[in-house]
Amino acid sequence: DRLIILEQLKQVTESDLEDFEYITADEEATDLLRHVKEHYEFRFIHEADREAFLREQVKISNPNNKMIYFTTNKIRGYGIAQQAEGMTYRDNTAKGGAFICTLYDGNFKDTISMEERERIIQQGRFNTDVLVTTAVLDNGVNIHDKNVKRVIIDYVDVGEVVQMLGRVRTKSRAIDNKLEIVIILP
Repeated sequence: DRLIILEQLKQVTESDLEDFEYITADEEATDLLRHVKEHYEFRFIHEADREAFLREQVKISNPNNKMIYFTTNKIRGYGIAQQAEGMTYRDNTAKGGAFICTLYDGNFKDTISMEERERIIQQGRFNTDVLVTTAVLDNGVNIHDKNVKRVIIDYVDVGEVVQMLGRVRTKSRAIDNKLEIVIILP
């Protein structure tokens, strides 16, 4: 099942999308595929490489190179947000990290960045360099920030990945400002 799902995800990134555009009668599907090709760049990594990869991604994050990480593990996610927060001690231009999960999780309620949560809901943006969230933000929240350059997703299923991708709005982004999508595969 995982191989089938992986193939479905990889189809979005393959060069034969141009061929698909000619054989489909659905103009809306063609527009969507064109949008994906122009605004997204996909990468896939194995979960065994996740920790080192995330450490590097936090290091290169800054106010002009923001990152969103959708995690399936709250402890890992909170740790990544804290690592980003620690970057502010090394670099006075760094804006740190924020962690958001459901308000109803008693163990993690005190770790939620309520200020960033409200900013995202009200303004569709966040001030930190790194936003770490669970699937709590995978629906109904739109982020309009051209400085978000990377979205990293712990793979769950195709439907959730699509929802998570849709959180960062790309329609008004320049074609030379593609959103890098990294999907961490089990």
